This record gives sequence, C-alpha cells and structure tokens, in this order.
Amino acid sequence: MSKTTRGWLVGAAATLLLLAPGATGAAARSLTADTGADVTNGRVRAIAQVDGKTVLGGDFDYVGPQTGAGVPFTRGGAIAARYPQVVGEVYEAVADGSGGVFVAGEITHVGGLARQGVAHIRSDGTVDAGWDANLEDSSVHDLAVVGSRLYIEASSSGFRALRATDGGDTGWDPGIGEFDGVDELESDGSTLYVAGSFDDVDGTPRDGLAAYDGSGTLTAWDPGVDGRVGKLAAANGVVYAAGSFTAVGGATRGGLAALDPLTGDATAWDPPSVTYDVMAIAATSSTVYVGGTFWEVGGQTRHGLAAIDASSGTLSSWAPDAGQKVHSLAISGTNLVVGGGFTAIDGSERYRLAAFDTTTERLLPWHVRTAGQVSAIVPTGDHVYVGGQFASVGGVKRDNVAALDGDGKVLPWSPNPNGMVRALAVDGTTVVAGGEFTEFGGQPRSRLAAIDGTNGSLLSWDPEVTGGAVRALTIGDGRLYAGGTFTAVDGDRRTWLAAFETSDGSLTPFAADITWSGPHTSPIPVPTPIYEDPLIPGVYALDEDGGTVYAGGLFDGVGGQTRTRLAAFDSDDATLLSFSPTVTGRPIPRGPFGPAPRPGRVNSIVANGATVYVGGQFISAGGSGYGLAALDATSGAADTGFAAGSSIDDISEALVLDGTTLYSTFNGVRAIDTTTGAYDAWTPAVWSYHAGAMALSLAGDRLDVGGELRNAGAVPASGYARFDG
Repeated sequence: MSKTTRGWLVGAAATLLLLAPGATGAAARSLTADTGADVTNGRVRAIAQVDGKTVLGGDFDYVGPQTGAGVPFTRGGAIAARYPQVVGEVYEAVADGSGGVFVAGEITHVGGLARQGVAHIRSDGTVDAGWDANLEDSSVHDLAVVGSRLYIEASSSGFRALRATDGGDTGWDPGIGEFDGVDELESDGSTLYVAGSFDDVDGTPRDGLAAYDGSGTLTAWDPGVDGRVGKLAAANGVVYAAGSFTAVGGATRGGLAALDPLTGDATAWDPPSVTYDVMAIAATSSTVYVGGTFWEVGGQTRHGLAAIDASSGTLSSWAPDAGQKVHSLAISGTNLVVGGGFTAIDGSERYRLAAFDTTTERLLPWHVRTAGQVSAIVPTGDHVYVGGQFASVGGVKRDNVAALDGDGKVLPWSPNPNGMVRALAVDGTTVVAGGEFTEFGGQPRSRLAAIDGTNGSLLSWDPEVTGGAVRALTIGDGRLYAGGTFTAVDGDRRTWLAAFETSDGSLTPFAADITWSGPHTSPIPVPTPIYEDPLIPGVYALDEDGGTVYAGGLFDGVGGQTRTRLAAFDSDDATLLSFSPTVTGRPIPRGPFGPAPRPGRVNSIVANGATVYVGGQFISAGGSGYGLAALDATSGAADTGFAAGSSIDDISEALVLDGTTLYSTFNGVRAIDTTTGAYDAWTPAVWSYHAGAMALSLAGDRLDVGGELRNAGAVPASGYARFDG
C-alpha cells in the first residue's frame, strides 16, 4: 500500500507548455534575444512559468546579470560603469599601453560587433570598431604586445603577428612549423619570449624556448630546457619560467626558474621545487607570487598559492588555501589579484576572484561572485580587467533551482536542492521538481519535491522515489505523471512511470510494466558530466492529452508487448493502448571502438489531438525522422513530409507547441510550421556546448530556451536565453 497521502497541490488547472488545439499563434513570431535577462553558470534542463515568474531547474550554482566574459573592476573591487560585453570565453588579455586591452579567447562578438578570437577595447570602455583581425577561427589562446605588433597563437591560424594599430596581418613568418606547438607568449615591451614544443626555429636549434626582437627577428636568447615550459613572466629584469623541467638555462631547477633576458642563463635565484603545474606568476620587487594546481612547494603544503623571496628564493610562510585552483595573478597597486576556479580561500567565500594586500598579505574584503573560471587579469590604469570562462559576474548563489521575475532578474527565493533538477511541472501556484536530489533546503526529498511558486518555500509533499532519477513530469486529467529511471515509489513497485493525484499528492494505482532487453550501459566510455550515457533505460518524456498518457524513452516492451521507445496509456488505469510506432537508432557497436551509440531514445513529446510530435536521438520514428517526427495519434504512422534532420547526430531534446508553430531544440532552436511541416525562416544563432539546448517554455509572446548555452548571437546568454516577440 502506498504511504503517499500528504497534502500538496491547490487543485487549480495545470499550466502546461502546450496551447490547446485551435489556440492562436499560427506563425512563428519574429523573436529577438533579450539582452537584460539573468543567466546561469551551468545547464538549464527545465523551465516553468508560475505566478508571473520563470522557474529554472538544472545543474548550476549561480545566477546573475549578463556581463560577458570580460569585465573591468576598480581597484576597490567595484565593476566599472562602462565596458563592452565579450561573448564567448576569454583566455588571455594584455594591456595596449594606452589604458585599453587586447582580449583573446573563444570569442565571437565584442560590444555587439562580430570579432573572431581577438579584439581591442579602448581605454574609454568601447570596442575599437576599426580594429579587426578577420581571423579564420574564433579561438586564440595567447597574445603579447611588442612595440607596434600584437603576437597571437590561434588554434587554426597558428603563431603570427598582427598590426597593433588595426589588427591587420603583418605577413611575418615565425619560423616555427604549424605542427610545432607554441604554448606561451610573453613580452617585456621590447622582446617577445616564446615557449613551446619546438626544437628549432627556421633551422636554428632552440629547445622549447626562443625570443624575437621588436622587428620579429630571432635573437641569440637560447636557454634550453629539458622539459615543458607552461608559463613565462617578465618582471624584475628577468624572465621567470615555470613548467615540468629539471634543468633550464644551464642550471638544475625544479620547475621554476629566473632567466637572464639577454643571455638566457639561469640566474642565481633557485626557488624550491613545485609539485605540480604553476599556471600564473606575478612579482613585486621583493616577492614572486605563484599560483596553480600544486599542493606542495619545497616539501611544504601550499594549496594553489605561494610566495617566494625575489632575492633569496626562500619560500615565505604565507600559505592561503585556494584549493589548488589558481589560474591567474596580477599586481595592481598594493593588491595581488587572484583568479581561478576556487569558491573559497581559507574558508572565506570567494567565487573565483579574490585580492590580497601585498603589504600585510591579508585577504581583502574585495568579493564579487564570478560565474566561471577566471583566466586573465590585467591592470590598466585605475582598473583591473578580468576575463575568463564566464558570462556573468556580480550574481548570487543558487543551487540547481532559481526563479526570475518578469524582467528576467533573479528573485530572493532559493530552495537549494542538493542535486540536479531534470524536470519541472506547474499546477496553479505549485511547482513540482523532479531530478537526482535527496534534499531540498536541507530537508529530505527523494527525487520529487513541491514548492510554493509564490515564495519558493518547500511544501510538505514527500514521496520516496528510489532506484533512480526522475527525468520527466507532466500534469493532466487531475494527475501528476512522473517518468524516469526509478523503480519504486514509497516502497511500491513503479518501473520508470508513476502517477499522483493533484488533489492530495497521493500515489495512484497507475503502474506499467516497462522493460528494456538491451544493454544498460554503453560499451564506449562516456565522459561525464559533458556527455550522458545514451544506454540508460527509462522514461525520458511524458505528455497527457485527452485522457491518454504518452511516454517516450529507452525501452522495448510494456507488459510483455513490444513497444519501441514510445507507448500510450489510458490515464485512469494505465491500460496499454494500441499506439505503437517503431523507433529505430544506430546499432550498438561491439567493443570499445566505433561510433557513439544512438539506440533510438525519445527525449520529448508534445501530444496535440490527432498528432503526437516526438523528438530525440533516433534514425526513424514511425517511418520518418532523424531526431524529429510528427506521428498520427491513432496509427503511429509518421508524416513523411514533416521537417526532420539529416543524420543520427541531429537530436531534439525539447519541444513546445504554440498554435501551429512547433519549436524544437533541433540543431540549436528551430521553428516549424505544423500545417506544412516546413522550417520557418527564424533561425536564432544559439551557440551551445556539447549538450546543446535542452529545455523550452512559452510565456505569452516570449520563448525561453535552456541548456548548455553560451550565447544567443551577440548576447552572452549562458545557460538560459529569452527571445521576445
């Protein structure tokens, strides 16, 4: 017997992401990316609208304003009043000598202008419209300024020199082959120092280290190194080098050394060895600061930060704990500014950015939350420019669930589940969340929880879901239906599908014997968390329409009858209906090699009267497909003229219907006219990482998109984007 008899819902009509048949909204609107909505630092997997608010669920721990990947700060830690938004990721930045900066990274836009890989930002906080390198690729890993030249190292364009005045190519040939890696560039203003995996420069022997003068001519500087140099820093009249080496410049050194800028010989400075990578170096006249992923220096514990006497090489007693996650350092006045992937220093919250007083060596109150890793810090006049793998700074902590107001700004309530939220559903002013959590706000909640949508408070409903996660939710016909990879609810067997009364939250007798006869894990190692194993069976998609519950996922049987990834049930008693389209995928390879498996999983369903729209990772559904299909609700046959993909890698994770327009997370986000089956001309430039767009929701004339997003055109819409009609 079920023990789930706790009260929960208000009993109002469900708010679904589907307009009723015949509703208006026939054609796809001309939608524009919202430049004011807050964003996240992780994947948004589910979106729901309640009480004038937008609720986001996923795996993130931060929500904040759109700032882009590069932001200038005052020395006191305040964000500057004016700066252009950088869309993408900033890997490196250098001062231009006039109060501005050159920025480089995985960049597509700066200040609304298209810029591939590198851009120039003026001292007044505006993008230099006349400066454009016109690179072939958008990924530049390093850069350095020497005189009138900007040297860059790009993923496709390679090591080259641009004119610092306008970004034009100088035609310079560095003499390093395109297959010989360049890892690091550093300038002392008149000389360019280079580290990499090369062993000669245009026929002249150079073991991993070389230098060029202001005209780009190779100099006699030839320290030689017996390993890899990953970091260079010119300061105090020397060139500091860090890496995985035991000898450099003719002397034995344990991964850290100072080299003469003219001869290349190692100086007498002989610091203690470092156990692991030094990612950053910054120096005052008396102290050399190093940051990285190390945990020991000279046999003494140092978690990511250490200070070494610039004269004697003696390790200082200064030992803050940054969790071995420091990637950038800079001296600004009397401050040492530290950036990386840490979330605390010495137990004090510092989200990826912090500052120390170099006189007292104390941690300063300077604290602005940053959504992602800080990779570049550059002092420029009275400001410090900070860049990295983020789209927002100055936000707030929100774990896996957040609510935004009508303008897209984060609200105070914060339920804080301790695990991923994969699905959301709304009934009146109640929000139901499903996922992989075991607590909500410190209170036990096993994969399902209910929240008051007016204030974010946790409600008393507390079913015990075991055996796996909740992956899908839908509300209809007075019930909440939950699908996933679980096997029981409150001790009663429920294999991947369960139903609850919305009136009191009680578990209903609704149960289906859903099975999968294939393998339960991929034969190919699947990296996490970027990718997810496509061979975990369960129910991944649900919708209810007119007394019928449609379920999709990875299964091949229901109650002993064949049902390949799709099935339909009577909403009252779970009677299996005749709806049985065949969904096929790529054969599962034998052994650890071969193409990634695509077994034909259904990830999304929208049922609308006579038609059932399905999306997923399949070759065919009902006889048509590649990731998207329109099926007859009775026969299961596919409309062969309906828009679909062209390969097995065309995947649709989410669908939402607006009248006769179907929006799909299909190769980004697409709109399809359901009357013709053709794609609409609206194709927003949604750029995403591996997982892509994963969630859709309608709010009046607005379309909300969630996923592992990076940007929507020139808008740094990380994790979440709004498109206004």
